[in-house]
Amino acid sequence: MDDFFADYLDQAMEQVRWRRARPALAQELRTHLLDQRDACLAQGMSQTEAAAESLRQMGDPVEVGTQPVSYTHLTLPT
Repeated sequence: MDDFFADYLDQAMEQVRWRRARPALAQELRTHLLDQRDACLAQGMSQTEAAAESLRQMGDPVEVGTQPVSYTHLTLPT
C-alpha cells in the first residue's frame, strides 16, 4: 500500500530545486502520509479510502513541492 504514495511523492519531489534534499524530504513527506493514513484506518476507513484521504488532506503535490521548507531538521546525505 505504501506504493500508493509513489506517484504523489515523485510529483512533489520534481518541484524541489535542491536535488540533494529530495530523498530526505520525500521520506519526511512519506512519514506524514503514512501517519495520516493510519489515523484514517483507526477511524474505520478501508486501506484504499485511508490512503486516498491522506493524499486529499496533504493537497496538490506540485503545490506541496514548491512550498518553502525548513531544512534544519533534515539529515541530508553527504
